[in-house]
Amino acid sequence: MEAAWKQAQIGGQTENIAFIVADAESIPFTNNIFDYVICSEVLEHLLEPEQAIKEAYRILKKGGVFLITTPSAHSLGYTSNPLRIMEKIVSLKYDSTLPQYHGLHARYEFNRRNPEPEYGIHLHYTMQTLRRILSKNEFTIGNVMSFEIEVYPYLLASFIFNDVNIISRLITSLEVLAEKVPILKYLGQHLIVTATKNEV
Repeated sequence: MEAAWKQAQIGGQTENIAFIVADAESIPFTNNIFDYVICSEVLEHLLEPEQAIKEAYRILKKGGVFLITTPSAHSLGYTSNPLRIMEKIVSLKYDSTLPQYHGLHARYEFNRRNPEPEYGIHLHYTMQTLRRILSKNEFTIGNVMSFEIEVYPYLLASFIFNDVNIISRLITSLEVLAEKVPILKYLGQHLIVTATKNEV
């Protein structure tokens, strides 16, 4: 929270702003007060993610917008395996084709010589799962898409170039092209979903 406040000060945005640390599954605000609720890279770490969605619904005004970003189970990763690519494409329609994720995530990158002792919850969601949970909790689904497509040439670029800026520019260009491919644009690393609190 201290870091967020410092950023607000740097940007000269300290008027009418407050930072609060709270449990997403029990948000300390009254009903129907927010126009927008953003839940970015949070759901995947919660024991009761559906409770957080219920809380977002509760604090939103009628017609309010809920925006979610979360890791996607449809992500291609950096695979060039045609069978794995086919599995991910089929999962856009039938997510039962995907294996169950273990749901654990180390604080740092895995190192077999120095195993990470602390693990946390880190779920991967399918588009179907998010649609189902949001609909069940009275949200009207808006856009469902993905972003940060992990293009395989990234690995090649990282071997050829040592400059992070060059790699970033190259990969960004490739991702922009990938997002224009009808199926590929749904296979990014993260899902982004917008939903609206029903007026009824």
